[in-house]
Amino acid sequence: MYELLILAQLMCAPEHGYQIAKIASDMIGPWAKISLGTLYPLLTKLEQSGFIKKLDEGQEATTRQRGRQQTRTTYEITPAGRIRFHQLMIDTISNPGDYQRLFRLKVLYLDFLQPDERLHLLNHYITYCETLVLYLHSERRDLLQVVSDPAQMRKFSPHFRAIAERLMRHQADQWQGEIAWAKEIRERVTYQDEAETHINPVDGEKGEMLPD
Repeated sequence: MYELLILAQLMCAPEHGYQIAKIASDMIGPWAKISLGTLYPLLTKLEQSGFIKKLDEGQEATTRQRGRQQTRTTYEITPAGRIRFHQLMIDTISNPGDYQRLFRLKVLYLDFLQPDERLHLLNHYITYCETLVLYLHSERRDLLQVVSDPAQMRKFSPHFRAIAERLMRHQADQWQGEIAWAKEIRERVTYQDEAETHINPVDGEKGEMLPD
């Protein structure tokens, strides 16, 4: 997730490490923070992989701190980094248990994807949420069947049965809200893409106006 956070910021503009850490922490906060001790080794790794590079010294940001000048190294993304960013954006297989947080990051940078890629990502997330809702409903039905069995009722206190059932219902409602939100984004993205295509239809490969 941190790799995507860094590359996404640099897709927008070059930035120095301290500002990358601040923006990243603001995005994943308030309880989670990315420390400089975590960030700078990752920046070094990304630089060694050829995904980012340092700007020339003459372009580095210079600030004053406690009466002395301090030069902060500014990073920019490379062509290889843009490819890596794209790979991370369209990846729907890695980290399924943390995919909700990943998607909420990705959705901020949908403009960097092609229209069909945006729709694929949104449709996949909607299916992901719908699958979780079906799973929770199934588990809730199983729980109700178990606790209705006299032989099984002794294993679960009335408090446990009530709280567990309400928790599953609450979680399903939350994912239903997530589905509604993702569908709203899909509708907005689809409308925007259709409007842009209608106003300025171009050949995707040659960039030429399509004939009437």
